[in-house]
Amino acid sequence: MAGKTGKTLLCLTFAAAAVGGALTYFKMKEKRNDLDEDFDDFTDEFEAEDENTPKRTYTTLPKNAANHVRETAEDMKETAKEIFHEVKDAAQEIGKELKDSADEIVSEFQADPENQTEE
Repeated sequence: MAGKTGKTLLCLTFAAAAVGGALTYFKMKEKRNDLDEDFDDFTDEFEAEDENTPKRTYTTLPKNAANHVRETAEDMKETAKEIFHEVKDAAQEIGKELKDSADEIVSEFQADPENQTEE
């Protein structure tokens, strides 16, 4: 008897869940239709009625634009390398000139008898 009551209770639970799911589905479907109508009304209110509104235009890109950009990037890369090497060479020359100047100043300082210290 307990098994029959348990099965009956289980079937009633499933039936109640199915009815509840169906009611929820139909209720949400009705709300969704109302929302669709609200959004339709919203877009209709603010549509431009003025004929003087500028039309949107589009620019067509040529098919070889990607190749042009790639070639330009490669040219810029080569130019950057050349500039880098020129700056590097100039920095090395300046470094050599500074070293030579410093060596000259040190030599003059050591050659001056006033700068000699007695030990």
